[in-house]
Amino acid sequence: MLENLKKYQSGITLPITILFLFISSGMLFSFILTIYEKDFQVEYKIAQTKALYNAESGIALGAYTTLYKKDYIPDATADSSSYIYIDDMGYYSIGLFEGIDPNLFQPMRGANSTGYAKVKHVLGLKEIEIQRNKVLNLGHTSSLSDYLWLTDSELAGGAPWSFDNGTPSLNTRRENNWGSGDQLNASWEGDPICDVGFKTNGTFVTSEFGIPSFDITVSVVEDENGDVHYPDIQSGSASQIFQGEPALDTVKTTCLPPPGYETMKRVIENSNDHFTFDATEKLNYNSATGSRDTLIMTDIEFFVENAVHGFRVKQFWFLKPPYFKADYNVGYPYMFNLLIENFSTDCPTIGGQFDIRTCPNYIEQLENFHSKTINVLTGDDAFIAPDYWGIVSSTHGFHHYDFPYLYDANGEWISQFEIDQDQPFNSPDQLLPEYMAGGGVQTYNYSQPTAIYVKGGPVRVHGRYKGKYTVVTDEYTPYHRHAWLSTMGATKIDTLWNNIWITDDLINDDAANGTYSLFNAQPDEECNDGTENNLGLVSGANVFVANSERNGAHDGGYNNCNDNFCDVNIHAHIIAFNESFAAHYWQNTYNSNNGYYSKPPYGDGQGIQLYGNSGNDDTRGKINLWGGVVQKFRGYIVRNNPGPYNLPQGNIGYDGKDYNFDCNLKCSFPPLYPENTTCDESADEIPWSVTAYY
Repeated sequence: MLENLKKYQSGITLPITILFLFISSGMLFSFILTIYEKDFQVEYKIAQTKALYNAESGIALGAYTTLYKKDYIPDATADSSSYIYIDDMGYYSIGLFEGIDPNLFQPMRGANSTGYAKVKHVLGLKEIEIQRNKVLNLGHTSSLSDYLWLTDSELAGGAPWSFDNGTPSLNTRRENNWGSGDQLNASWEGDPICDVGFKTNGTFVTSEFGIPSFDITVSVVEDENGDVHYPDIQSGSASQIFQGEPALDTVKTTCLPPPGYETMKRVIENSNDHFTFDATEKLNYNSATGSRDTLIMTDIEFFVENAVHGFRVKQFWFLKPPYFKADYNVGYPYMFNLLIENFSTDCPTIGGQFDIRTCPNYIEQLENFHSKTINVLTGDDAFIAPDYWGIVSSTHGFHHYDFPYLYDANGEWISQFEIDQDQPFNSPDQLLPEYMAGGGVQTYNYSQPTAIYVKGGPVRVHGRYKGKYTVVTDEYTPYHRHAWLSTMGATKIDTLWNNIWITDDLINDDAANGTYSLFNAQPDEECNDGTENNLGLVSGANVFVANSERNGAHDGGYNNCNDNFCDVNIHAHIIAFNESFAAHYWQNTYNSNNGYYSKPPYGDGQGIQLYGNSGNDDTRGKINLWGGVVQKFRGYIVRNNPGPYNLPQGNIGYDGKDYNFDCNLKCSFPPLYPENTTCDESADEIPWSVTAYY
């Protein structure tokens, strides 16, 4: 037995030894793997950190320095790059974008950066690529809607005779003063519950004939030279005039226009959620084929009908005089003017050749619609006496929201924008064909804050709105003059200024019925209990209160000012970046001195044709505004003595204005509204803020 036991024990020694060898080897191998796994985990975390740093390097190197550039414009090829190597750290790829913040409905720029790093497991045959992402969003957290009043200059602008006699290049604009009749926040019962911006980049000048009283803080600027533009007080004392707390505040110059003006137009045009109405699609001039430029007017009416609300759009093609009644070279469908009698014996020759520019009708149209005349010796445009310097021209010249289709023998004025509501929309309708199927309009129901860009043309606005809207236009559109023949040399290039025309009341749906006041719709200091509605009007040129029947034309002579025909009520924030907010006073109905005030260069000659004579007064009522006004120059609301019109009595325009700040604008900006910022003209970058980084 003992011998057998010894044999058994000796027989299992080798297997046991081998077993323990395997166990110990496994333990050793497991230990080694654990060491390598821990090393791999360390390397993996290092690679993760590298990838994150690479993503942040992409933001710093590929996005940050580009997105802040003042002249940045998105470029599909230049705005994305892949695999930018950073030594042994790895690499990154970057994509830049411009768009609209989906929550704030404001313009934004941004970047998506992906960082890459690689790590290899000791037992693996492939490298593992690790990715980390970073997102940067830039935007602005302020708005020009902060201001009840902001001007780049307090000098006059926006309309004829904004200049004294002298060349505009010498900056001889007339001085526009603040007097005792100027009211701010008069319809507030007490002081506004929010900070109200009241500022000029220029210098406030008070009248010598009566002083205003400002119970809000007035901001004066310190310019780039360190000079403070203190108010120029003509009478009274500073303590009588400036009564805010504090009375005066010294700040930096506001940038007008800010970079966001161009950005907002670009992002609207590239968006599927906002609207662009192209008014340039008929600019088809081609001398080889005889095609001529045709302009487009856009009309926007806001509406609220029970639970449905939104806006309706019409677009009309039109020709700005002087234009042909027919084309003697080729057929063309848009030439219906009956004003020019070609080959008339009343037209002198130039160089022995007949020239339509010498025809009385041609000269009349050029004077009425361009404030120019013709040198009958050369055929060149010339200024009308006594406007020898062209001071009734350009952004501050004659502008029109309507144009005549024809004059008949009785002097009847017919609009190019006449429209009947029954198909087939007979002549003289010039409605674009795409609007006919909808009964003359295209209707857009409201779903979210909405920006509307009218590209390359003017726009007329009116109606009652519910929701948040912004309407924006470009500054100007050059076009080839329609009435031009090849024998007259190179076609004359004229300019259409893309103004916004307020043709009737613009009413917030939460306004008090019958009073058109927004006082009871104001929020508290926490932005509760106010209105959710707001409207911004952003013109690249001017914003005008049109001389329409609904706005009190003809001395408010329609219905004896019943149905609110005299006053105009505007619930909107208004920006006129390259001129002014002004009344359409040069289309007046004065007939004194044989119609002198209704003939160029004092008036455009259309008022009497439209409305008849009003005698010696063309006072249209009062402008009631809840919102604010930002403008390059201070536009005239009324013209009276003393002035270039030298009126015998009465006024032309609005004899009163009641401007009130809407504190709801502090709670929510109009969609895509331009930013309130200072800007250094010599700087390469814009002062946008980081609104998100994650």
